[in-house]
Amino acid sequence: MAILTAWAESRSLPYAGIAVTTARKIVLGRGNIGKKEALEMISKDCRGVKSHDQADAIVIARAAASLYETRQAECKTDIAMLAADNAKRETR
Repeated sequence: MAILTAWAESRSLPYAGIAVTTARKIVLGRGNIGKKEALEMISKDCRGVKSHDQADAIVIARAAASLYETRQAECKTDIAMLAADNAKRETR
């Protein structure tokens, strides 16, 4: 993690850490799923996944995508609310 942090910071890229248990909860529904069970669940969707490390990488990527999509939707809602507030102010 330290190498990734240093790499991202040296390029002024935003980054965030996420625990595998948090990612598993987002993607698989439970954070306390064991490595073997997580591998079995991910292997159903992704052929060729052979290790729990590969399964965890897929889980983390899917969790990041889910969190990104959620944040994008929140931003769109925030922008719509600001636009509505501005429209109200302009009609006064």
